[in-house]
Amino acid sequence: MPAPFPTLTQTPTPSPSPSANGSAIPSEVPSAAAAPSSIPTPATLPPKPSDSASATGSSVGSPPPAETPAPESPSATALPETTTSSLTIFYVAVSDQGKAGPMIGCGDSIVATETGPVIYASQVEAAMSGLLENKEIELGQSGLMNALAGSDLYYVSSTVSEGIVTVELTGELSSGGICDDPRIIAQLTHTAMVAAGTEEARILIDGVDIGESLSLK
Repeated sequence: MPAPFPTLTQTPTPSPSPSANGSAIPSEVPSAAAAPSSIPTPATLPPKPSDSASATGSSVGSPPPAETPAPESPSATALPETTTSSLTIFYVAVSDQGKAGPMIGCGDSIVATETGPVIYASQVEAAMSGLLENKEIELGQSGLMNALAGSDLYYVSSTVSEGIVTVELTGELSSGGICDDPRIIAQLTHTAMVAAGTEEARILIDGVDIGESLSLK
């Protein structure tokens, strides 16, 4: 006959002894508190200013200063438009009694003459300058007289307003006497009127009317 299996005897687990206050003492002492499953991430610190920041406190991320545009070179000054034509300049026919032109002064005539082609920007300036630059007393073989030959006058400017051309001259005015005064005035005023296309002219010498200037001679 086979041998019989041994009988196992179960030892009862002892009951926990009551504590002094009557509560049960756990059979196992819990281990130290478990470490948290994850370590909290420290708060993000602000970025440290770069050592390359300028002394003015601007940060590296500041935009660069705007570049000043180079100044534009001034455009070339436009030249005035020019015209080419002959000019009308007046001289005196002494004692002509108004036959060759309007009578002036001491029975003389004021006579228009034409120049050759001249290039100019201002017709008044060109005509007046042509008259004042002529230092010959007689105009070639024409028999006409230049009463302005002894004067040293220069053109300054001219304006036209309400049908009157005003011409400003500068320099020294010279007259040969009572008959030369109207000759000088007629040569200047008629030359200015034709050049400006007006019916009246006023001549100033250093700001003084030519009639007054002659009266002081």
